[in-house]
Amino acid sequence: MKSCSVIVPVFNEEQTIIEALHRLHRVALSYPLEIVVVESNSIDSTRQLLVDFSQSHPIKLVLQPVARGKGNAVIEGLKHSTGEILAIVDGDLEYDANDLLLLLKPINEGKATFVLGNRHVKGQPMRMFPGHPLRSLYFNVGHEIFTGFFNLLYGTRLKDPATMWKVFLRSQIRNYRFTGQRFEFDWEVMATLAKRKAQILEIPISYQSRGKEDGKKIRAIRDPLLWLYWIVVYRFRRLEAVETK
Repeated sequence: MKSCSVIVPVFNEEQTIIEALHRLHRVALSYPLEIVVVESNSIDSTRQLLVDFSQSHPIKLVLQPVARGKGNAVIEGLKHSTGEILAIVDGDLEYDANDLLLLLKPINEGKATFVLGNRHVKGQPMRMFPGHPLRSLYFNVGHEIFTGFFNLLYGTRLKDPATMWKVFLRSQIRNYRFTGQRFEFDWEVMATLAKRKAQILEIPISYQSRGKEDGKKIRAIRDPLLWLYWIVVYRFRRLEAVETK
């Protein structure tokens, strides 16, 4: 059983973060986890909640002086992690912590070096925002477009490269310096491991989508345009250009 570090970037999640961490700790009863929480100077009560939580629960709490984006927070979390396996998940409740055990299994069995939590359920739309059918359609169609575009550029056949449950061996990113500061970081992870020919496996997981009213931070127009740009950049940028000795 390989050691595992779970990196949780957090910003303005006062309604969800403590329950999310409780769920991870319950998983840790079955599989020892190093939980690294990176709090990016939230403007709500998230920081104080985490400081209080850390007094009685075993987490590594990293307090950033200013919010620079999800990618920046995860990069900081990587510096404080020690596990042979790295897992990245958001600090909300869209994803079920119990699924982590399913995602770790094929890596420990040597069947994969990179595992993604596949949110697709046959016959159902991935995102459903009650009272906002057009918004639901926009994000679901957008997901299909991005998935197809990524597969075309990188020669993969993935169903859900945009999932936030990403679990992989630390060795897969050895000597690589990530640069993505916001949500483009997720695509940088995908691009890097795809170009390094990681053994990628997708496993079905539980997923409860949330909208802007629930704290979702993705910008509906600007972020997708940036993702398209960075997916292309990562495809044609030489990995050696950002490697460190």
